[in-house]
Amino acid sequence: MVLSPYGPHQKLFDAGIRVEKDYRSEKIGYKIRQAQLQKIPYMLVVGAKEEEEGKVSVRSRFLGDEGAKDLGEFITSIKAEIKSRENRKVEVQEEQK
Repeated sequence: MVLSPYGPHQKLFDAGIRVEKDYRSEKIGYKIRQAQLQKIPYMLVVGAKEEEEGKVSVRSRFLGDEGAKDLGEFITSIKAEIKSRENRKVEVQEEQK
């Protein structure tokens, strides 16, 4: 596991974004489910591959898995969302029969 002292957590914190790390030795699916139950708006999953590429895998409470994004791009978008106090709507996907 690669953990740089100035990784994504510190960059988000320096940008004024409230961040919590979860280093528990639980399965990733369990951690994601717990975050959903706590209604955490964004979860950033950073593995060795993402950290090497300078990206974060974004999961939101609103859209689910949003895919990998550049960390700088995510910080810019989240800061704009915070500044505008925009509340994203939870998009419910209807089942197709």
